[in-house]
Amino acid sequence: MKILFVSANPVRDLSLDDEYRAIEQAIQSSPYSESIELKAKLACRISDFMNALNQEQPDILHFAGHGAGERGLVFANPHSETKLTINEGEENEEHIGVDLVSAENLHSIFKTADSNLKLVFLNACLSLTQAEEIAREIDFVIGMSDFIIDGTATILARQFYNSFASNKGIQDSFEQALTLVKIQRPDENETPTIVLKREDVEDITISMMIPQKEEKKESNGGVHINGNITGVGVVTGGEVTQNIHNNQKNITQNHTGSGDNVAGDKVINTKNNFENIDNKGTMNF
Repeated sequence: MKILFVSANPVRDLSLDDEYRAIEQAIQSSPYSESIELKAKLACRISDFMNALNQEQPDILHFAGHGAGERGLVFANPHSETKLTINEGEENEEHIGVDLVSAENLHSIFKTADSNLKLVFLNACLSLTQAEEIAREIDFVIGMSDFIIDGTATILARQFYNSFASNKGIQDSFEQALTLVKIQRPDENETPTIVLKREDVEDITISMMIPQKEEKKESNGGVHINGNITGVGVVTGGEVTQNIHNNQKNITQNHTGSGDNVAGDKVINTKNNFENIDNKGTMNF
């Protein structure tokens, strides 16, 4: 499974490296670490964000940056006519171009996202409006109902991914992360919020999101097959025992040989009689 970490920090005032490192460490310590891929797209503009979502097709998307409430999430765009003022009223006041991506536009983006995307984590101030809109399309969305201090956002992310990487469900992982915030940053404990697409949405763990590999067993000796067999296959060596129950007949076939063809004896046991058939031909499986 894949986690995509996307950051946008045009104001250049957030310690997003710490947040990424916290997620990376949680994954590295996970018993499922070999099955988890963490990708990062840093200093994203909105076009970068959309392209990364399309190309990476993540199972979890984590956004770290700024939110502006009803106005939307903040992405850098030096050519934009929308300006964000930094250090307003001071000597070093600066006006930077940004794109403010509204909840409605975010809904349009996630409406066309790949179906395997299960969680969107908006670790940005005042992002609950966006989370609620995205949750129309995605099962689990985490957003912030108020301003959140940079350090608190990192605490929340670290504990969430530590719990999730230990195979806790998304909802349980959020509850554990929120509990840690309540203990260490009680003034902000009501800010993180999880929004569900439906009330009855099934919680999901990391083991459920990792594709299950089919187990293949090879043997140079005997292979025992129980059940009904249909079709044509190849036996390259060893012994094959087939037990086939068809109505009142029990048929046991023992074949020994090598290559694509198997030669040997066939014995048929029925309910009423016992018949030995010497089959000197060849059989294809």
